[in-house]
Amino acid sequence: MIEKPFILLSVIIPIYNVDKYLRKCLTTCLSHNNAIEYILVDDGSTDDSLKIAKDYTKAYKNIVVIHQKNMGLSAARNTGLKSAIGKWIYFIDSDDFVSEKYIDNMYNLLKKVDSKINLINLPVKKFINGKEIEIQNGNNELVKSMNFAESILNDDRQMGVWSYVFKNRYLKKKKILFKEGFLFEDQYYMPPIICDQDNVYEVSSDLIGYYYYRTRKNSISLSKPTLKKVIDKVNAEMYKNNYFY
Repeated sequence: MIEKPFILLSVIIPIYNVDKYLRKCLTTCLSHNNAIEYILVDDGSTDDSLKIAKDYTKAYKNIVVIHQKNMGLSAARNTGLKSAIGKWIYFIDSDDFVSEKYIDNMYNLLKKVDSKINLINLPVKKFINGKEIEIQNGNNELVKSMNFAESILNDDRQMGVWSYVFKNRYLKKKKILFKEGFLFEDQYYMPPIICDQDNVYEVSSDLIGYYYYRTRKNSISLSKPTLKKVIDKVNAEMYKNNYFY
């Protein structure tokens, strides 16, 4: 019987109608390292996104493409989580991208990180109209979770799950999944995790590079307000504040 290679990192990429951005995302993050698995979850795309994802499997043997009916971002991420076997979990949104060797640098970091750490915070730049704006960076140090939560409330740290790496064993032990059917799902996902840690390890861009968070007019955060969106936003803020205050 052939043994499967040890997977250090599972990169989960939910996909939905992003054919204009997906190639950029995948080209920047893919590595041939067999200790890294990529789980691409197509959430019922109606454009060429699924075809693009499958095309990359011809060149990369460490990609798994999962196609499901449209159930939303949280459901797509949960599908990826249930499939992931890596020691660590990382999420990338398929309209975003990362700097050169970002995932390889992350791999090298994870090989050496203290075994007691469950949560790592990463450097992030906002990418808007071709301009880069740094919105988060670290100093390669442990930060008390209480202080880290305070930095979120002060808007010095992001809630997006793409700015964290998670210990898979921890997520499975706590049975942590995304709340399906909700907008602003990261504000439900992150607070219980952060508050359950002693420390969060903040990584510097000098060590790893940047995640580039792309803002576009038809994204959830910038699209036209609806009653559901307003209600979900208020509920998400209340949920976050109940944990952090």
